[in-house]
Amino acid sequence: MGGRAVVVWRLVGTGLAIEALAAESGIEVHFDGKTEVQAGRKMGHVNRVG
Repeated sequence: MGGRAVVVWRLVGTGLAIEALAAESGIEVHFDGKTEVQAGRKMGHVNRVG
């Protein structure tokens, strides 16, 4: 059975390089809808699809 491999990173806290990640081919960025960024708090995740 064929499929695609997905690698997931959690987006936590501050200092996230979202723009650089989102510009890469095969990257999906998903946010959890939180409006306030707090250190150590999960804000979303990034999938690398290959």
